[in-house]
Order: sequence, then C-alpha cells, then structure tokens
Amino acid sequence: RPRPDLGDPAAGLDFAALNAGKGCAVLDLATPGTARDHAARLDAMLARAHLVLLDIGPRAAFPLDPDALRARFPALVVMAVGDFGRAGGRETWQATDPVLHALSSELSRSGLEGRAPLIPPGRIAAGTAASHGAYLATLALYDRMRTGAGALLDFSARDAAIHALDPPYATAGAASSGGPPEDAPRARPAPGVYYPIVRCADGRVRVCVLSPRQWQGLFRWMGEPAEFADPRFNQMRERYASPRLVEAIRAFMAPKTRAALEEEGAAHGVAVGALLSLEEMLDGPHAQARGAETSVPLPEGGTATLPNGVMEIDGARAGPRGGPPPAEDTPAPAPAGAFP
Repeated sequence: RPRPDLGDPAAGLDFAALNAGKGCAVLDLATPGTARDHAARLDAMLARAHLVLLDIGPRAAFPLDPDALRARFPALVVMAVGDFGRAGGRETWQATDPVLHALSSELSRSGLEGRAPLIPPGRIAAGTAASHGAYLATLALYDRMRTGAGALLDFSARDAAIHALDPPYATAGAASSGGPPEDAPRARPAPGVYYPIVRCADGRVRVCVLSPRQWQGLFRWMGEPAEFADPRFNQMRERYASPRLVEAIRAFMAPKTRAALEEEGAAHGVAVGALLSLEEMLDGPHAQARGAETSVPLPEGGTATLPNGVMEIDGARAGPRGGPPPAEDTPAPAPAGAFP
C-alpha cells in the first residue's frame, strides 16, 4: 500500500500498525522499458510465495486476475479480498467501516433507544472481518502443507462482518434465560442491564449475573437479604425489573475496591471484572507476563508501541518482527522458522 504522509503522526502510526514486520517491493508494470523486467520479478516472487492476498476492489493499485493467478501457480493460495467479494456482481462496490456496521445489522442495537444509531469508533468492523480472513487463510495454508495443493478463496468483508459482529436480536440474555429467541425484546436493550457497570471505592467494575447459579452466588455474597429471597429472582428479567435490587447491588459494592470485588466475586461464582484504563491494562501483571506489547522502529525515526500478536507459537510471541518498510525496496525480516 502507498506510504502515508510522514508529516502526519497519526498516519505514520496507522501505517506502522498495519505494516510492521513486512517488506516492500516496488514494481512498475505500466511503464515501457521497465514493465517486462518488473513482470519477470513479480513472477519469481509469486513462484516462491505460499499465499497471495489480492485486492480486487476498485481501489486496487495493482490489479491481478485471481483465476489467472491460480491457474499459473497451482500450489499458491490466492485470497481475493473485496468489500463485497466476487459474487453477485458487486466487485466494484466500496464500503466504509460504518457501512459494514450497518449492513451487518449491528447498528440496530447500537446507541440509545430513540436516538440515531451510534457509529462505533475506529475500524472495528474491518478489523473483525480481517480476523476471519486471517483464520481462513491459515486453514488454507495448513491444507496446502498437507496436500501440496493451493486454493482460490473469495473473501467478502461484508459477509465476514455479518458473521462476526453481534446480531441485533435475541442476544440480550436469550440463551442464559432459557427462552426462545423469538421471545427476546426486539428493541435495543437498555444500557447496562445485563452487564451493569457499578461504581466502587477506586473506580468501576462490570458484573455478570445471568444464570440462576450466578444469582444464588451473589445472593449469598450479599448476606442472603430476605427482601430478595423470593424464588422469582432466579429469573433474570425479574431481577433487573426490580429497581430496589439494582440499587442494593450498587450499595453493596460501592465501598469495596476493584481487587476485593474481583476476589470475592470469584469465591462466590460471580463474574466481576475491573474496568481499567489503557495505561492500567498495559502496566498490569497479565499484559506484562504475556508480553502483550512491543516497540518497533519507524523509518522516519523513533519507535512505535504496538500489540505483540495474540498468541504464542512454540513459546515465542507471534508479534511483528521489525518495523514498517520505507517506500523503497526492503526485504521483510527473516521468519523464525521455515514454512514447507
């Protein structure tokens, strides 16, 4: 992809996050005098490759035909990536992140009742779709390792977003309450009803009390108050329809610290999680023990702190190796192990 304006710090960090650990090859297939040499170089790169992610949308700066590529390199995994995929005649359609949110139907439950849908920040829809694409590509590569045969994958960001993002209806406790999905409320759930955020002595915690077992644990933890001993409180809708119970839970947790609430909640089978700032999360013992962040060099100088992958493979954190490439030809950092 093109380099951003390096005078824009936000664009530089965005580019670094998306391209850390990658190499760069500059090819020109349109200019007479260079096209033949560069096409031969591209063929050599494709012959060595295991996987090619191919932009098929109208914004593609380097269009290649997926079918022709697959025919020429039968051992290559070719993933044709588009906002709407290749089927249905929508190859030239474009989608922004808000459009993907809307087409997934997620916006029907985003925001407050009676107001316009609230557009989530950043690129959550595109990132969610990309995680599905990475999983699909990994499966295809694994099959290639077993059989030696490549594959042609048609990937639609719209379809992936629909599968991955929350559907609008029947998600608000239908499973935990044991009721059929058609009986679930059709409107957006009131904020904080099913996973309420509660103030406490040093901040806020989020509480999950859905099943009867979790409610019984909370009931015992609160000292078994007689006011809430009625068996009807085993039903989730009864609990959160009771303003007195909600206020009693808030009053019970208000004087305790986040750490105490997490520890005591776990002892009673109640899921309680502290709400942390970004700094608290990154400095916390879990993120530190997992090596959740890493620093990479930037071509224009300085460093960027980035997520260090989401897993370990053979004991090594699977994060970026090196920073993003500059605009000129740059080989990618050598992988830790060879891919057969």
